[in-house]
Amino acid sequence: MLHIDLVQQAGAWQWRGIPCGRNHPAWKLSMPWHWRGPWIDECIKQMEEDRHRRSDPNEPAVRSGVYDIGVMGFLLSCRQAYMEGVEVLYSANCISIYSEPLLLHLPRLIPHNRLASITSLELTVQAHRIEKDDGTVYFNMDHLKPILDNIVKYCPSLRKFYLSLLVYWDRRGHDLLTGPALPLLDAFWRSKQLRNMIVELPEPHFRALKTARPIIQHPREAPCSGPGKRSDWRALDSKEPQVQYRSLERYPSPPLKLPVGDGGEDEVESAGYWLREGHGGFEHLISNCGAH
Repeated sequence: MLHIDLVQQAGAWQWRGIPCGRNHPAWKLSMPWHWRGPWIDECIKQMEEDRHRRSDPNEPAVRSGVYDIGVMGFLLSCRQAYMEGVEVLYSANCISIYSEPLLLHLPRLIPHNRLASITSLELTVQAHRIEKDDGTVYFNMDHLKPILDNIVKYCPSLRKFYLSLLVYWDRRGHDLLTGPALPLLDAFWRSKQLRNMIVELPEPHFRALKTARPIIQHPREAPCSGPGKRSDWRALDSKEPQVQYRSLERYPSPPLKLPVGDGGEDEVESAGYWLREGHGGFEHLISNCGAH
């Protein structure tokens, strides 16, 4: 995974890029209770702290004159290295982006041919906290639509998509669920038809989800129960979306479509995307920290 972001420093925007160190190399994308989600990521922050340390003349690396130039340093070392390696950089890695200005102006800041080569994308989108004149507060996700529209238009090769939604200070669990966010994500999925799409919701919103009960067991799924073996799936198999509490047996691929009638096809994948618990979840912090 590769972070590509913009940071504001000394009154100017600067590019930052670094391989992601959030997850242990042994943690695979199909391990839902180990893989750490993007909301907990601090790679760019750690990079900035390291930059300050590298300016300290007492640091061993500074004294020795030995530096890690990184992949971008290698690509910029000569024209041939750049021409042969930059497409692989974008197509073979999961590209992780946090900066809202970059997400909103993606086609203006990254060349279109590079965006077209992206196959796996991870985003973190934070709600805007708006305070009214009377002192009441609400959370606005209007910027989500242009961000998703950019991806639909400029990332035709996308196969895997992971989105973490952040809403700070809202413990009611309603603003995100009753607003436009989930319908926008439904429309995004229908336009891309992704087999691997996961959305992290903040803990209070995730807890407020209304899932279909009782649990319907698919005949081809192994019997299972409990939070460690099931998660919420937003099924888009019909006109009205439905949140189902499904087995993680096929995760991160889609579960099989429900219901299965007499003589019906029982090996058809359900349309939709996984919903996981993100920011603020205590259980999430100590056990699963995200999923992919």
